[in-house]
Amino acid sequence: MQQDILVEYIDHMGSDMRVCNMARQSFGKLKEESQELSEGDVSLLEYLSTGVAKDDRTDYEKMYKASTHWAPFAHVQMSIRVRVPVFLARQLVKHQVGMVWSEESRRYISGGIHYWLPDAVHAKPEGSIKQGSGTIHEDSDCMLAMMKSQTETSIASYEYLLDRGVAPEEARMVLPLNHMVNFSWTGSLVALLRVVKQRQDSHAQLAAQEFANKLKPILLEHFPHASQAYLKYM
Repeated sequence: MQQDILVEYIDHMGSDMRVCNMARQSFGKLKEESQELSEGDVSLLEYLSTGVAKDDRTDYEKMYKASTHWAPFAHVQMSIRVRVPVFLARQLVKHQVGMVWSEESRRYISGGIHYWLPDAVHAKPEGSIKQGSGTIHEDSDCMLAMMKSQTETSIASYEYLLDRGVAPEEARMVLPLNHMVNFSWTGSLVALLRVVKQRQDSHAQLAAQEFANKLKPILLEHFPHASQAYLKYM
């Protein structure tokens, strides 16, 4: 069965104010935790993300040379539940700094296989670019039908092997790279924002962009001011 990419909120620790307090720690001027940030708190978050005062944020040379402060953003965390195709999971797991990942294993479970396919198949980009995709392929519908058929054949082979008593850890070898895998991911805010920043980039794979677009609003919901400042300036 075909499924969509899924990103679900589990829980989180800390708040926008916690980020501010971690920045103020060196001066010993912590505030009580509050969901209502003052104008000064929001300004502080923007300063941490830019390294320059508000009046200097049109001076791009000064901003380029400024030192940003990412550490306060690492003192708050979030856990999410994720469902993505294997090929995308193997890209995302590269984001290891400040993150921990627990994934289901098909050594221990069997059956219940789902898969992901794009809405359209894209052509290889022109020129010397070695990765990415170009415009929609002229035979997209035909190519997509072939990919779906091949995927379902692989899953049928997997289920046949299991029915014949083959060990799950060996039967899984025939599964396609687009079958879905579920995992829980916990990381600091700065690490998760870095995922969004890099995977929303137009050069990222389209499936990775879809994942980032689903993660971003979750971060903005629970850390609205810190996330907005980081994504805008950092």
